[in-house]
Amino acid sequence: MKRVITVLATVLLPLAVLLLALRTSPASQALAAEPQIYIISLTDMPLALYDGGLAGLPATRPELAGQERLNLALPEAAAYRAHLVAQQERFLSDAAGLLDRSLTPERQYQVVFNGLALALMPAEAEELAALPGVFQVSPSITYEPLSDATPRFLGAPPVWDGSATGSAGNMGEGQVIGVVDTGIDYAHDSFADIGIVDGYDHDNPRGQLYGYCLTTNPALCNDKLIGLYDFSGDGITPTDFRYDHGTFVAHVAAGNFVTYTLPLPTATEVMTLSGVAPHANLIS
Repeated sequence: MKRVITVLATVLLPLAVLLLALRTSPASQALAAEPQIYIISLTDMPLALYDGGLAGLPATRPELAGQERLNLALPEAAAYRAHLVAQQERFLSDAAGLLDRSLTPERQYQVVFNGLALALMPAEAEELAALPGVFQVSPSITYEPLSDATPRFLGAPPVWDGSATGSAGNMGEGQVIGVVDTGIDYAHDSFADIGIVDGYDHDNPRGQLYGYCLTTNPALCNDKLIGLYDFSGDGITPTDFRYDHGTFVAHVAAGNFVTYTLPLPTATEVMTLSGVAPHANLIS
């Protein structure tokens, strides 16, 4: 089916209000008149999924040849890739003729996806969706991670209050979660002994500290964060001041309830964030 796909995403009410405000502002109206990036998906399979069937072009799907990975250096891969490039060039020529203007793709893809990225007006995208050889046209959308949505998305609240299990609620009490990542911001409120929102006072179920906190600096740990390790071997302490990824992952898993103030055009919205198991203990 040839169509322009409208992607609907469920977002928080504050963000919806923000988007509504932006949509109705003069700046956003001007932005709407600007081209945006669309992803054009063409009908032929990409290199990684091509099972054969076209005359003179053997299959390139690695599983069919008993391979674990796609080898782009193989002659059949080069031949089929050239076919895809030619298909894309034909599409660009047809599209330029239809729109009566030149088109320069932002990106062209052949390996795991067969298509192009083009800057188009919405009406132009509608027109190109009807061209032969086009499978789908969809706007390029940037998604941002929303840590506040994770527990609800995974169905954690009914486990917290016990309604999903028919038993006493559980927020991870007594469980120890290990996170091996870029380190952790041990001073963050997400990993405090006493939660700043719900006042939960953690106990250390192991009765001892681990790693860096046991051998070097016990003050970096508490009854919530009971261990720190540095596996890099480069002398860097187990902190996460450079990358933040380990802190984010640890929070998603077991971060305390904390608040975050979201600025909006005419007000602010205070959101409550937490990990999936906010009362669990951590070793990082």
